[in-house]
Amino acid sequence: MRDQGLQGRISIEQVVDALQEVQFLHQRDERGLLLELLRDMLGPSFDPAEYTRARLHLYSIVMACDREHDGLRALADAVRQLDPELPAVKHLVDLVDSMSPRDLLPAVEHRQLVALLEGCSVSMLEELYREVLGPAADLPERRHGSAVDVVSQLEQHNARADGVPPILVFVERLAAVSDEVLAARLRAWAGHQAPPMELAAPFVEPSARPPEGSPDGTGRLYLVIQIEQDQLEDDRYLLSHWRHSGGTDWQPVRGPDRSGPLARIRRDVAELVEQAEDDWRLRPERIQLEFLLPRDLMHLPVDQWLAGDDSVERRLGVEFEVVLRCLDRMRNRAWHRNWWQRWRKLPGGAPAHWCRQDSDRYLSELAATLADQKEICVVVLDHCVDRTAEPGQDALAIALRAGVPVILWCRDPKALEDFLTVADTLVAAGPGGLRATTGKLRNEAQRIGLPEHCGAHVSLLWDDPERLIELYDQPAAPRPEVAT
Repeated sequence: MRDQGLQGRISIEQVVDALQEVQFLHQRDERGLLLELLRDMLGPSFDPAEYTRARLHLYSIVMACDREHDGLRALADAVRQLDPELPAVKHLVDLVDSMSPRDLLPAVEHRQLVALLEGCSVSMLEELYREVLGPAADLPERRHGSAVDVVSQLEQHNARADGVPPILVFVERLAAVSDEVLAARLRAWAGHQAPPMELAAPFVEPSARPPEGSPDGTGRLYLVIQIEQDQLEDDRYLLSHWRHSGGTDWQPVRGPDRSGPLARIRRDVAELVEQAEDDWRLRPERIQLEFLLPRDLMHLPVDQWLAGDDSVERRLGVEFEVVLRCLDRMRNRAWHRNWWQRWRKLPGGAPAHWCRQDSDRYLSELAATLADQKEICVVVLDHCVDRTAEPGQDALAIALRAGVPVILWCRDPKALEDFLTVADTLVAAGPGGLRATTGKLRNEAQRIGLPEHCGAHVSLLWDDPERLIELYDQPAAPRPEVAT
């Protein structure tokens, strides 16, 4: 029985039939010259078995080419070099040129990938398929109800403008949401495809990285809340907010702005959260709250603010995933290059960098380290953020300016010692698990009920440059006029 994972491929027999129409290949010596050309293209180890009958020998050559990356293209090129004007040669070249990426993927590599995917959820693969292809995704009804069908459809699509076939992007994204064993095997498979294609793994670019999902694979709903201090009135704050109700297109909808003292802003936030819960009550996705704050408000304990009715102690950081985002960086395009570069490396899971306040030069050392090591994506501060520091003269500001997308710190000096004890455990989960482990720490603080528990004082900045809020035409909070 034919492997269903190979259905739809241009068959080896079709290529052999086309070769057999090339009359000079009926001669043994001419086939020997063809083999010499193929060894020059594919390497000296290319050595198909030889048979006395011409068709059997051609079968052996085609099968050997099919096991090589771009082997069938090399075969067509070699035959074309021998006699470019022969109609039968042109037919062979046209046949190979018509092959999809799936046809050109060596059969053995295809079978290996199919075997790796056998235990994967079909629904998850379909979601990744649509994420990778975007508007080009047109997944027909499954013929066999298996993961193979999703992959088979994906393999039909040609490479992107950068030369990377979507199947490789798909495999990298699947690896990012798989367990360690499967992820290692998938990345090894993808890495094996890269050198012959002259590609560099990983193949997941910023616009096509793995979708951020909840533990149950249902994705996220985002409520982004921006808070700024009115520079004309110290006790007045401005609140803006956006909602994104799922899907792959990041097009958050802005709601009406609000303003008032901080106590009023806290009540407004609770009202916005309560309204979002009501509107999304039938949605299975996890709600993520993102507080878009300037550097001078990063000290706000927004994860400890109450959700809904103040008479019920529902802390935002316990009920939801709560992260901070940097308003200054989002507004300043000159900062975005480093930010993007580090975010691209985040799925690789580089170890977190500890910024230790153990010398007078620790800020200079941090700046130099971040300038030298572009792979650093996560920074953990071993000290509390100094609210009185001059602008740009503290570790948080330096890390933000250097483009670090993920920063973890403790707000309260009384809880710092405990934070330093557990911080290694938090970051050990890797970038993908850091939000979840931080949430568990906050949950533990509320369950125990100790005000000094570090879980009640931990701040996590998780700043995704792919999900920008359009601020460039939005005026900032009013600032005092400067006399001239």
